[in-house]
Amino acid sequence: MRLCDIAVRRAAQTPDRVAYRFIDGALNERALVTYGQLDQRARELGGTLAAWTRSGARVIIALDSGPEFVLCLFACLYTGRVAVPALASRRANAAWDRLLSLMRDARPELVIVESAAIAARLANETAARGCRIETFGEFAAAVAAELKPLATSGEPELALLQYTSGSTGDPKGVMLTEASLQANLDAIRICFGHSEDSHMISWLPMHHDMGLIGCVLEPFYVGFPVTLLSALDVVQRPARWLQAIGRYRGTVSGAPPFAYRACLDRVRDDQLAGVDLSSWRVAFVGAERVPDALLRRFGERFAPHGLSPDAVRACYGLAEATLLVSFMSKPARLCPPSIAQADGEHSGPAMASCGECIPMHELICVDTHGRLCGEGECGEIWVRGPSVAAGYYGRTQENERVFGAYCEGRGPYLRTGDRGLLRDNQVYVVGRIKDLVIVRGRKFAPEDIEATVATSHAFVAGAIGAAFSLAREDGEVLVVVQEVTRSAMRELDLDEACAAIREQLTSVHGVSPAAIALTAPGSVPRTTSGKVQRGRCRELFMQQQLALVGGTHSPAAGKHAPASDVRGLGEA
Repeated sequence: MRLCDIAVRRAAQTPDRVAYRFIDGALNERALVTYGQLDQRARELGGTLAAWTRSGARVIIALDSGPEFVLCLFACLYTGRVAVPALASRRANAAWDRLLSLMRDARPELVIVESAAIAARLANETAARGCRIETFGEFAAAVAAELKPLATSGEPELALLQYTSGSTGDPKGVMLTEASLQANLDAIRICFGHSEDSHMISWLPMHHDMGLIGCVLEPFYVGFPVTLLSALDVVQRPARWLQAIGRYRGTVSGAPPFAYRACLDRVRDDQLAGVDLSSWRVAFVGAERVPDALLRRFGERFAPHGLSPDAVRACYGLAEATLLVSFMSKPARLCPPSIAQADGEHSGPAMASCGECIPMHELICVDTHGRLCGEGECGEIWVRGPSVAAGYYGRTQENERVFGAYCEGRGPYLRTGDRGLLRDNQVYVVGRIKDLVIVRGRKFAPEDIEATVATSHAFVAGAIGAAFSLAREDGEVLVVVQEVTRSAMRELDLDEACAAIREQLTSVHGVSPAAIALTAPGSVPRTTSGKVQRGRCRELFMQQQLALVGGTHSPAAGKHAPASDVRGLGEA
């Protein structure tokens, strides 16, 4: 049974049951979509899709995370069009560049955007040639003349093109079929213990896999309601997330680690007066490596408001596996204090287990020689099972390498590009292979270095940073790019901050950076989902295009100097 068939059945059996509730910044209801309305509008919009595009056509949905996005998504599912979720582009250059990149790669027949101004601007781009560009208003208005009953037979080859975040390269379109989607949705149901009595609260953007599959399609698939609020509302005031869970009695909600940190750092006690979090049964944390300290601190901080410490659970996943790969079904287990010493790796802060591999799937770790890792040995995480995607759209050679891996005669496996280890069937994720920092033969996860830097001085406390290595004639050296806090901009002492960073890194990791670049808040490049783009940060550093506060601090250059000649940078 396809997802559209499930929608038709729900509309017939429980037409008045709420599927999607949308709330505003004051947490008041602004829109409701029942199963009956979802079916009706998907058929109407599907009629227009059928008139404007061919079966199997790619349709980019570049809309805000609201009812319009959901309706366009289901219209694609109803008609055998391949939905391509995209971030709505208004002012942000990064979002605009990503949309153009998606258009060049996906070659859509239709792009649905927010406004006439965006449509007009997009029409002038080379990437838009041969493509129809419409606002949602125009798309919806065309229904009246073209409404017709839609058949729901015949499964399309693809259901979605879910583009990767682009944290370590250009975004790639992951081909998700109905089969891979439903396999992962069913695994999420089992791991999270979802039922029709569950209630999701989400603010995660719908163009991202965690927001789209985990928080839009999963509730629909199982048959429970989801209450959605704007990501901007939560970023501006993180307390809204917790207040929404309390008001609407959410049983499941989650986010990347940065959102949990924001709650710890910015939510005041007075903002939680009367907020009851006792209904919050599963607080999932994913999208990045998860430090154990974050889980413990969050559970302890909000326990007085009814949150069970066992509710906070780490998970691991990626778009190439549809979404979920592993989930912590039991209270947190910690990574041993020493990991992968045989691999020459310096251990970092304790990590929480990301749980066990999801049902009907297999997860292994493989070393750099293609051999299966032993218990507790660090290697690349490989996965196989029905949730693994069909590959990247239009990238045959890369698909063979990434989706066609074999180990000791078994396969094919998906090579995730993530480093990790298995111990007692628990998955521990160390970081991205492409981001690994190697200095004089010693290996460091950049997340470890960045976490240490962020605790080194009040000027950088909790701020975002990027650690990476650069090659010079006598080997690789460490470079740290670190944002300062907004308050530090008024009283920053560069020498004091850099000395504190250098001392902390030497003390904790036994390594001293060849260069430290302190930058203005918000200047470290990130993906649209908030992940640090270390490769892009390295490029900006080399090109002297970072918004530096002062110069680049290096021992060889004598305090602060431009970053133009990295070969001249020395290590203390």
